[in-house]
Order: sequence, then structure tokens, then C-alpha cells
Amino acid sequence: MALPDFFIIGAPKCGTTTLYGWLGQHPQANAPHKEPGFFSQDLEPTAHLPTHIPSLEAYEAIFDTDDPAVLVSGEATPKYLYSDNALDQIARLRPDARIIICLRDPIDLALSFHNQKIREGAECEPDFARAWSRAVIARAPGPLSLEPWLDGRINYAFWASYGRRLEQVFSRFPRRNIRIYTIQDLKQDPEGTFRDLCGFLGISQTCQVSLTPSNPGYHIRSARLHLAMIALKRRMAPVLRLIARARGKEGLGILKLARRLNSSAGHYASSVSPQLKEEMKRALAADRARAERLLDGKQL
Repeated sequence: MALPDFFIIGAPKCGTTTLYGWLGQHPQANAPHKEPGFFSQDLEPTAHLPTHIPSLEAYEAIFDTDDPAVLVSGEATPKYLYSDNALDQIARLRPDARIIICLRDPIDLALSFHNQKIREGAECEPDFARAWSRAVIARAPGPLSLEPWLDGRINYAFWASYGRRLEQVFSRFPRRNIRIYTIQDLKQDPEGTFRDLCGFLGISQTCQVSLTPSNPGYHIRSARLHLAMIALKRRMAPVLRLIARARGKEGLGILKLARRLNSSAGHYASSVSPQLKEEMKRALAADRARAERLLDGKQL
């Protein structure tokens, strides 16, 4: 058993699932577990979850394989980019690890992340402007709070401010061991991006895999209705489990049908006014500049 050879460490809603899915199809890459979160307990403890990994030995066992074709193993946990503990532990335990980071425009990231949390039921504020305002101290123009959670709620400015976090990555790992892709790379040139990634990891660049995106976006027509359905499902959970057990399969599928009727293929539901977008641009400008200094000419 050994620690992974590569880590896809961020950022959320930037294509990490797609990139990891591509690698999972490559016969020379072992990609068995998306987002184990083992090293980021400082950001999001997992001890209460059934998927919690209790020890380093248990974590290493995930990547154990006897497949002679496999040359590299790895995982993808976007939260590692934001976790000092994760960066410190990976740098200490696997200083030669390959570090892969996916990025996108920070405002776009915040909007998409808000939409994801609405879908999950983790965000109860459907209006993005009000959700974003948590980051502004005293609800007035001023410095942003960069704590990940505010009063137990998501701080979207923290997740969109990845420039300062990139500096932490570059301070812990050699530049030659870091590769950064933007979501435009994955969308506009998937073949070239995948070949470059394979070359970076030292595996065959001619392997044919399906380069389709994971987690295609969809539009929620009514966030309030969606949140109400999630709350209803949670209240009905005991009854739904009894129905599923009696039928020998999943429940009736009524809530799934309702969710399908309340959504459509397309871009995420969150939107911002031009005024809020300008406010966000100003608030994130310094951090964005810090990020772009490390991107070797890539544009966000």
C-alpha cells in the first residue's frame, strides 16, 4: 500500500469530476475514489458519515491494486486546495506528488457552487445576492470575510478566493509538479488537455477514452419548490424506507419525478444583477490578480 501519486485538489465546480472520470478510464491510471476528503478534516469533518476513512492505513488501502498495467494512482478532493492541513500533510507524506488544479472565473464558480448547494439542500437561501452578502462584514461595503462558514452557512467569497490558496500550493510543492487547467481547457480542447495530463502523469498519451463531461448542468425552475421537496423527502424518509423494503426496490419515484419536472437542461439557476456582478468583481479583484500571476498566461 502507498499514498496516491496524484491529487486533483480544486476548485469546486471547475471540472474536477470530469478530469477524474477521464483518468478512471485509462488502463494505466488507478482512480478508485472521488472526493474521499481524508486530509481536509479541518474544513469538513467526516467522522459522522458512513463513508468516513478512519486511518491513514485505511486511506492507503483504497488505492491498493495488483493490476500490473497500473502506473499511477490518485484521487480528487477539491476542498484540499482550501485546506492548510491537506496541503501540509500531502507535502509531508508525498512531497513528489503530482498536483492538479482546475479553475474557472471566480464569479462563475460562486454562482455554480451556490446552485449545487441548492440542489443538495445544503443551501436554504435561493437568492444568490443574499447568500453572497454573508461575506460582507456588517452587511456594508468593506472587506470580505474569508472564513469558509459564517454562522454555519456557506461563505461563497471564501470558495471564490482561490488566488491566495494557489500561493500556498506553490509554496509547498515544486512548480514542475503542479499543473493548472481551466474549465475552458476541458470544454474547448478536451483531447489536448487529456494528452497533456497524461504526459504530466507519465502515462500513455495515445489511450482512447470517452472525453464527455461529467455532471452536466441543469436549470432549476423554482429553487424554493426544490428546497421544499428536499425537506418533504427528509420528513418522509422513514416511510419511504418501509415502502422500498416492501417493494424490494427504491421508493415510488414521486419526488424524483417532481424534481425532473422542476428542472431543465441548461445553465445553472443562480443569476446576478450587473450591479452585484461589479461589486463581486471589485471584491475579488485582488485575489484574482494573485491567481493570474501563477497561471502562465491562462485567462480566467
